[in-house]
Amino acid sequence: GSAAMKAEPRSTFYRALLRLYPKSFRAEYGAEMIKDFNRDWREAGAGARLGLAATAALDTIWNAWRTHADITRQDLRYAIRSLRRTPGFTITAILVAALGIGATTATFTVADHVLLRPLPFPEHDRVVRLWEDHSSRGYPRMEPSPPNFLDWQRMATVFERLEPFTGGSASLVGHGEPEQVNGASVGGGVFQILRRPAALGRVLTESDVNAAEGERPIVISDRIWRTRFGASPDVLGQTISLDDRAYVIVGVMPPDFYFPSRNRDFWRTLRLGSTESDSDRGNHYLAAIGRLKDGVSIEDARAEMDLIAAQLAQAYPKAQEGKGVTLAPWREQITGQPRVLLLGLVGASICVLLIACTNLANLLLSRALARRSEFAVRAAIGASVDRLVRQMLTDSFVLAACGGVLGTVLAVVAAPLLVRLVPTSLPIAEVPPTDLRMLAGTLLVTIGAGMAFGLLPALRVCRKTDGSALKDGARGGTSRGTERLRSSLVVAEIVASVVLIVSVGLLTQALLNVQRVDPGFKTDNVMTVRTTLPRIKY
Repeated sequence: GSAAMKAEPRSTFYRALLRLYPKSFRAEYGAEMIKDFNRDWREAGAGARLGLAATAALDTIWNAWRTHADITRQDLRYAIRSLRRTPGFTITAILVAALGIGATTATFTVADHVLLRPLPFPEHDRVVRLWEDHSSRGYPRMEPSPPNFLDWQRMATVFERLEPFTGGSASLVGHGEPEQVNGASVGGGVFQILRRPAALGRVLTESDVNAAEGERPIVISDRIWRTRFGASPDVLGQTISLDDRAYVIVGVMPPDFYFPSRNRDFWRTLRLGSTESDSDRGNHYLAAIGRLKDGVSIEDARAEMDLIAAQLAQAYPKAQEGKGVTLAPWREQITGQPRVLLLGLVGASICVLLIACTNLANLLLSRALARRSEFAVRAAIGASVDRLVRQMLTDSFVLAACGGVLGTVLAVVAAPLLVRLVPTSLPIAEVPPTDLRMLAGTLLVTIGAGMAFGLLPALRVCRKTDGSALKDGARGGTSRGTERLRSSLVVAEIVASVVLIVSVGLLTQALLNVQRVDPGFKTDNVMTVRTTLPRIKY
């Protein structure tokens, strides 16, 4: 009769629901709960059984959650009391966890900020950068000359817009002390490519390119607006002087607008046209930005630009022979050394986290071995193995959580120290933001670390909770399996340490080699000065 009952669908359904409860709860109450459910099922009519099943499912989900929460509260209280009794172990474990989690979080935050996080433009993946390809001379990314850019703009069909821009600096006079500020001269459609509106006023448009002298518009940064004009909304229409040339302020950009790179304080129009001749194809100073049309892929755009480059080489064989076009998404400007440094830093932080986890696993294993007698007594009075494992994992998560909180603080402090790894060529903030994305990453690292350094010691020690554990505890001995586990953890720690040390040694050697290179002139007692000459005069 019982075998037939077990095979009934209703029993199978309810047994599956009971899997939501902890194993210890099922062992104590499961059989009686199945018996009661089967009785209610037999007594209910055919029309009421669907409602009974739904009620049973909702009741089980709710009560299973409450049961888990109650056990978790008990485990947390016990873990906190237990850890407070061993302050030396607790402080050491938290500091080790904080160092591993903090280093990993800081480096991953910077890498995410530079390599993964979307750029601050709508549909940023369609914004591209273009260069002339002089690979035959060792320059795959050369700034285009004005005549070549104008040919690209005239012949290309894959772009919504293709616009030029240049960086530069100017002497800002008026509304305070004179100041050398960085800015950009941009084509009239650049802001339409970026699709970022002004915080106050308007952005530049194509009609602004041909504005008369003395009426030329300019858009200023949030920093200039606040420091020079006191964040006054009456700034629009006022005049500022850059290199003795007057400009009329038409807009103020948001504080998080960075184009073409950080620390740009003004944007004025760039004029190209009849003054640029074909004989000027060797004058490389422009930069080019484009937005692809809907449905056009990067590969399609590259194919068309290769065709245009071939046509230009045929039309101007002397100036364009062997020259092509390089096109890449805006973020993929980051190549070579900056990318390698970031990826190397991420790899080093993973090694640090691995070393921290193996250290903590060894600490927890030693602590668990000292508590074998306690676990054996708890098992003797009815505690199951999974209940003991859960308690040890709770101890691990308490340590990981405390280390995660401290590690987050360390990551927030360390992230600004890594700003030199954030390339200036990207239109992003210098310091990675502390936001939910960073906190979510820290949470994942914390949970992973807690599982990594808590699971093996818990399974190894709690698997043996019979009377022999009391004897081993009294003798202070350890089993051969436990010794193998501790040796494996030590080996893993040594391997990670060796990898980290070798990597640091190679980087140090490379730095020393660079410093030993003879520049060809004496560098002692030499001072260098950088100055910018007004373009209107020079």
